[in-house]
This record gives sequence, structure tokens and C-alpha cells, in this order.
Amino acid sequence: MSDLTAQKMKQAFEILREKELDCWLMLDRESGTMGHTDPSLDLLLPTTIIGLTAFLLTMDGKAFAVAASYDTHNLEGTGLFDRVIPYEMDMREPLVELLREMDPGAIGVNDSEEDFVADGLTTGLMRKLGRMLEGTPYAKRITSAEDVAASVRSRKIAQEIEAIRGACDTTREIWSELTCYLKPGITEMQAMTFIHSQCERLRVETAWDSRWCPGITAGPSSVGGHNPPSDQITLEPGTLFSIDFGVRRDGYVSDLQRTWYIPSASHPQPPEEVTRAGATLRRSIWAAREAMRPGVPGYEIDTVARGIITEAGYPEYKHALGHQVGRSAHDGGTLLGPAHWPRYAEKSQGRLETGNVFTIEPGIQTSLGRYGAEEMVIITESGAEWITEPQREIWVTQA
Repeated sequence: MSDLTAQKMKQAFEILREKELDCWLMLDRESGTMGHTDPSLDLLLPTTIIGLTAFLLTMDGKAFAVAASYDTHNLEGTGLFDRVIPYEMDMREPLVELLREMDPGAIGVNDSEEDFVADGLTTGLMRKLGRMLEGTPYAKRITSAEDVAASVRSRKIAQEIEAIRGACDTTREIWSELTCYLKPGITEMQAMTFIHSQCERLRVETAWDSRWCPGITAGPSSVGGHNPPSDQITLEPGTLFSIDFGVRRDGYVSDLQRTWYIPSASHPQPPEEVTRAGATLRRSIWAAREAMRPGVPGYEIDTVARGIITEAGYPEYKHALGHQVGRSAHDGGTLLGPAHWPRYAEKSQGRLETGNVFTIEPGIQTSLGRYGAEEMVIITESGAEWITEPQREIWVTQA
């Protein structure tokens, strides 16, 4: 990952210049402990630290760390920093001295009300930073680095895109095995257990909490969504079986949904209700992809896809159309969501950027169960490309 972090560090300097932010300051401690690490450092630092450490990146391409003496050798070994400044008792003096030397006009910190991946500075460390800078001119120069943090995470470079494609390839391999396994009478829990066994075989993790990854919806009575599967609900002939699933591979994840039809004696092939729903979903997804290009706000893409669903006579889906994917299944940044929903409004105002990887995931509830569809695309300079081959028709299981 050291080559990747070096490339992401270079990208960060470019974005700092683009956003005209003099200095990006990140504070962290005990990184990697109990899952805690500033999300930005997860991209920029190929190691962990124990003591309180300040990382400073400047728009002129310099990187510094002010670290506890027992962390300095490790940080110097990364080769990423122009200078690693040790302290023994208190960080304040070397940090302030470094800021005097740099004299930045604006100091961005990872503080955001809306974007969790840009909100890496804890409340406690924000207060601590305020006390360290008290009485200096730099206390009044603190601003949010939200735009920088979001862009560094969202603009995937070639190595990141390759890793995401790899995760999708593994997911498709598991889909293939699952299609052969599924048959009437299998419970939701058995389907999950089978998928987990395939993850173990392929030595990958699930993309999110394995207690509800995959998300399984079997027939019209299934709870579905982000909930654990049931050991009571079984695959029934003449119903739909939908899975929301992804894997983590080489530090990056996939997030896809696929739907199967369970054939019955009277309907060995999907009935018209199902084929119509599938055709509508695909039109919605394809139209959204065609509308995606750099500079378009996220809510416009949601409007395109949502309109096709409602114009076909279906209720609108009760969630955003899509989100970004990368180091996590929900990777922050701009969202494809309705502008008039308060829960999505702020993030849906963001604009698509080259290198963003998005899901497109409308859904339709039928009398046979939920028809879920989720594809992934990469934003290019000229539009959007599939990250992996989309589902072009419903899959049919064993009878």
C-alpha cells in the first residue's frame, strides 16, 4: 500500500492547490485501536501511530509530522514526510513553531456536519487543538477541510479503480456459485452461510458488517434491507430472491445487488409483472448512467432515475439512488439523492468528479417480493463507465 499512499499524497497536494487551501492539518492518536483512524489518514498513511500526532500537508507540496518520539522512526520510515518533528512531553511548542515557520493563511481540519469521511477530527481533539493554538494568530485561521478531504477520498486513482474492479470480479464469482446453490426450501440464513463460506474459500471479507452482509430479501414477507437474514423465511416457488452484497479485497470493496426468480410449476419463467419491473429498473439505471458526467450535481441524476420509476406507475424508492464506493461501501462525498429530502439535501448538491465510483440502485416492490438492482460506475472525463458487467435480465434458479 506504500505506493498507493504516495500517489494519494501527491493527489492531495494537487487538490490543496486546486482548492487554494494553504495547509491541511490532521490530528490523530492510537490509530487502528478499536477501529479508530481519521478516514483521510487511512488513505495517506501506510502505518499506525500511538501518541498524539499532527500531520500537516501544504499546497506547495510539503508534508510534515509532529509526533511523539516513539512514533518518529516509524513515520520517517514511510518516506512520505519532508520532516518528522519529535516531542517528548508536549506537542504544543513544536507544532506552533512549525506553524510560525510555515505561516499558512488558512489551516483546514477534518470537520464536517454532513460527510462522515471528512469528519475525522474528534470533538476532544478539536478542543485540544484550540488550546494549543490559543494566543497565536493561527487559532483564527482554522477552517474546514471538508472539500479537500472529500475529493482526496472520492477521486479514485488507477490503482484504486483496479482494486475495486477486483472486488467486483470476486463478487461475480460468488454470484455464479450461489446461482447453482439456490433452490426452493433454502432459508435466508442458509443462503448467507453459503455466501460466507465462499468468502472464506476466496479469502476475502464481506464489504460491511457480516451480520447483515449480504442483505437478503426472499419473497414478499421478508424484512430485507440492512437487517440480519431469517432462519424462518425460505425460498418459495414463484417468488423473487434479491441480495445486496459486496466483498473487501486489497483494501477496497464492491457493492452490488442481484435478483433471482424461483420458478414454480405454473410459472417456470418469470411472469409479466416481474419482467416489466426488471425492464423498468434497467431503463432507470441506464438513463442515470447516461446522465452522469463531471460537474453534474448528484440530485439531477436521482431525478432522472426516480422519474422513470414513477412514470411507469411504481411508488418512488425510499432511499437515495446511489452513493460512492471505495475503501468502504458508503464512501462519503457527493450523493445521488433527492434535493428536497433533508437527510440527503446537502450531500446531493455536490457535483460529480472524474474518478468517483458510484452505485446506481433503484428498487421496485412487486407482489412476488422486492426486485433489487444495483450497479457500479466510474465517472470519466466524458461520462460514466460500468465498473463490472451489469445484470441485463433476471436470473432463474433451480426448480
